Amino acid sequence: MQHISVLSKRVNILISGVVLSTGLYGTLPSDKFDDGVTVRLAATQETSVQKYKEPETFSITNVVEPDAHAKEVIMKALTRTDIKPRLDDEGGVYGNLFASQPHLVDVILKASKTFSIHPYFLTAVLMQESGNGTSYSLYERNNTSGMRCMSPDSIRAIKQVYPDYGEVGCVRTTDHGEYATFSSIEDCIVYTSWLFRNVYANQGLLTVEEIGKVYAPVGDEGDPEGFNEEWTAGVKSKLIQMGVQNF
Repeated sequence: MQHISVLSKRVNILISGVVLSTGLYGTLPSDKFDDGVTVRLAATQETSVQKYKEPETFSITNVVEPDAHAKEVIMKALTRTDIKPRLDDEGGVYGNLFASQPHLVDVILKASKTFSIHPYFLTAVLMQESGNGTSYSLYERNNTSGMRCMSPDSIRAIKQVYPDYGEVGCVRTTDHGEYATFSSIEDCIVYTSWLFRNVYANQGLLTVEEIGKVYAPVGDEGDPEGFNEEWTAGVKSKLIQMGVQNF
């Protein structure tokens, strides 16, 4: 059986193709790559999003209706101006980059609806991974989420749903390994949502704790500062600020 190697944030995860849940997407088209691997892709226009109701247990697949309230909640979380700025060795000051780009709220809502991922969870991860919009990776690589380099199969799969998806590069750092560089912040947000659907939700990983163990494993050699120890608590804290309490 052939496999596609999907590079998650921290580790390689092998899945048999990229199969999206037919329960969520209905009948899905498929695309066969040059290497003979068949991939089922989400039909964007067929995605059904129900009005969000607080369930008994949180899941990253609890989708919020992209209404005015959801926009307000995400806007407030994403564009905070009370963030402590990052200072570099040359005296540069880097505040919350998201604060100057409120249109990203619509990008988050569209990506979360397309891949049936909770937009508040997606927002919380973006803020956690980017140091609340201040990280070097965000400013220099448009990398919102600490994403490692993407596989060609992943890029092709995303372009089936987002035809205008830009080019993705790969850089190696001295202490932290390889990271993806994106043509735009928007592209990284789309990839982050796609990854949570295909590599996590479709494999049964639905809670913050379950995802954190794979996405940001404690003791990972690419995390010498130990930031991963704070990941689960940090994401939960941001979700609580957005009104999610059902962990």
